[in-house]
Amino acid sequence: MCRIKDCLVLLGEMDKAGKLSLMKVNHSKFYEACKTRGSVEDGLAFVKIMRIYSTLQHYTMLLGVCSHFKDVDGGLRVLALLESRGFKADCMFYTTLISACAKAGKVDLLFQIFHEMELHDVEANVRTFGAMIDGCARAGQLPKAFGAYGIMMSKGVKADRVIFNTLVNACSRAGAVQRAFDVLSDMKSEATPVKPDHVTYGALISACARGGEVDRALEVYQSMRKDNVKGSPACFTAAVHACSQKGDLDYALSVYEDLKKDGVKPDEVFFSALIDVAGHSKDIDKAFSILDNMKKSGIKPGAVVYSSLMGVCSNLGDWEKALELYKVIRSSRVRPTVSTFNALMTALCEGTQLDKALSILKDLKKTGTMPNQISYSILLQACEKEANADMALDLFMNARAEGIKPNVIICDSIIGLCLQQIQTSAAAPQISLTMLPPADSSNIPAKDQWLTWALAIYRQTIEAGALPTIETLSRLLGCLRKPEISASTATSFEDRVLTFFGQPPSPHQTPAPVATFDVLDGFGIYDPRALSLFEEASALKIAPTFNFVTLQPIHISAESMPVFAAEVCLLTVLKGIKQRHAAGARVPAVTIKLHVDRKETYRPKGGMISMTVADKTGQAVAAVLRRLHLKPQGYASAGEIRLTVIEIQKWLQPKPLSAMKTPFAVPEKGHNSQYSVLAKTIADQQRAIRMGTLPPHHEALDMLTDMDMRHGHFHHDDFMGSDTATAPKRYTKGSRRRFSSS
Repeated sequence: MCRIKDCLVLLGEMDKAGKLSLMKVNHSKFYEACKTRGSVEDGLAFVKIMRIYSTLQHYTMLLGVCSHFKDVDGGLRVLALLESRGFKADCMFYTTLISACAKAGKVDLLFQIFHEMELHDVEANVRTFGAMIDGCARAGQLPKAFGAYGIMMSKGVKADRVIFNTLVNACSRAGAVQRAFDVLSDMKSEATPVKPDHVTYGALISACARGGEVDRALEVYQSMRKDNVKGSPACFTAAVHACSQKGDLDYALSVYEDLKKDGVKPDEVFFSALIDVAGHSKDIDKAFSILDNMKKSGIKPGAVVYSSLMGVCSNLGDWEKALELYKVIRSSRVRPTVSTFNALMTALCEGTQLDKALSILKDLKKTGTMPNQISYSILLQACEKEANADMALDLFMNARAEGIKPNVIICDSIIGLCLQQIQTSAAAPQISLTMLPPADSSNIPAKDQWLTWALAIYRQTIEAGALPTIETLSRLLGCLRKPEISASTATSFEDRVLTFFGQPPSPHQTPAPVATFDVLDGFGIYDPRALSLFEEASALKIAPTFNFVTLQPIHISAESMPVFAAEVCLLTVLKGIKQRHAAGARVPAVTIKLHVDRKETYRPKGGMISMTVADKTGQAVAAVLRRLHLKPQGYASAGEIRLTVIEIQKWLQPKPLSAMKTPFAVPEKGHNSQYSVLAKTIADQQRAIRMGTLPPHHEALDMLTDMDMRHGHFHHDDFMGSDTATAPKRYTKGSRRRFSSS
């Protein structure tokens, strides 16, 4: 690079001194040097200095430098310089420019240059169309490749073997197996048939293998052997790759024998493919023996072979063999690739050797190779399996410091760990940051600190351009779920009774009153942020969306939803319905589809019976509906439950709590309450049982027996009125239960 710059300075000084001579400069060698040690700008500077002596051929050489660096803009600048010098581009110049566009993936520009070529009456040759087809193939645009082939045929340009091989390669890359064989038929149907060579057969074998037609790929290989076509290392490698899909090690070894018979020297890629076949056949000893044969053949194993063998150890879960191979790699002084380290860490993590995997991460950094997203994803998944949350957060912070953005796997693993810590009431995280949580976090509950971590990592993942899955979202929503307070946690018998009837405990004994905002938006089940997160996820196409404008029934497909996502989805729909009802609009019905499992069980009288059972999601959805006092039609075990319009309207217009008549209302100060009357009758009965006497009769107990609790026909006067004989007959008729001494 430095010598090229010095050369340009010297040429510039010679030009100013008038001593520049064509005899002292070699254009072709300078442009070749630009490809290896220079740049396009160096070539452009050279052609400007040598403008007097530059010919069309020299400009074409400079265009070759642009093609080498895939610099289309530089190529267009060369075209402008050419035209400014009064030269007319020929077919070779346009072909080189089209080749530059092909390598850069500029397919549309490629066709524009071709049309400009036609406007200037420059006829394209077979190499021009070959460059066009190759550019379309590189970009994966198979229809345009055949379009260029059609233009070539319409202009009467005869296709050669290179064109056909390029088309077969294009079909191979696109996985169009049948079209590749159609090209082979065209080759043989030419007036002068074009005989397929090893490139043609190799492309056909690769096309079949990519299309999953392994048997057909091996048939093509047999046809190649039958036609006595001498294969190349790439062709034999394609055949071995086809064997890898079936794990057919014997056939792959027979291909290796054919290669040796033909006198073809195998390369490192071939041995890597052969080792991969041994791995798919689950024969790790054979994989290592192939490595030994490679060494005996005089071929030194490189990073590609070691990476393939380490992948075999990882896939088969043999971490001890993987460590042995790692020692061999270090002794051979071959610099392992990141994929090799990742495969080793995968084997160690699956073998519950997290500490060893962390030491391998340190070795990776010592080699000067930085870990990637996959490296940290492997380690974080292992941390989740071992419930090591603090280690996971430490690894995540190291990854962020190294500029690695979180992906879906990293996000899912850390949020899963946060959910574990919240559900097990674990201690607060040991790592404290300025952004999450605050440095002074001693007064923040541990649950809130773990929740802050989960929310922050979820946000960072979305900002990095990766969309979390519905499973990851469900885990995050699980972090926002409020713990259920059972009736047994009430401080008094009265609170337990009120909790049983779905009413809040007495205010003076409530341990943790729920905020009105939480009840309205989270329904007392989830933090209000959970519903907001679900709505945001719906906008990002992570979760389903619902239309509350029309009166059509809302359908919730919860068959494949995780538990927490299904619960919040239902609550989000109910929230939308409440808002619609508050605006005075009519409310729609709701249908919930659930997944059921079919199980076989024994009958008490013998024989088997098949029955459907709701999965965890279905049971959770049904529990939420019961908790909200919604009575759906159908059962979760049937796979579908429905909330009718009438049921939703009743739920949206409940009776005020103060208007309900109940014998278990909170006693008023200074008055005898219904509760005290009921307690006195129970105490009298207990005393009578202990003493063996008859319990005293209470009129209030008679009325309690006859009252219909479902309709709330209780009133203070029914118990404490001065004249109990005036009570309605429907309360007392046929209801007295007295003990008689007969």
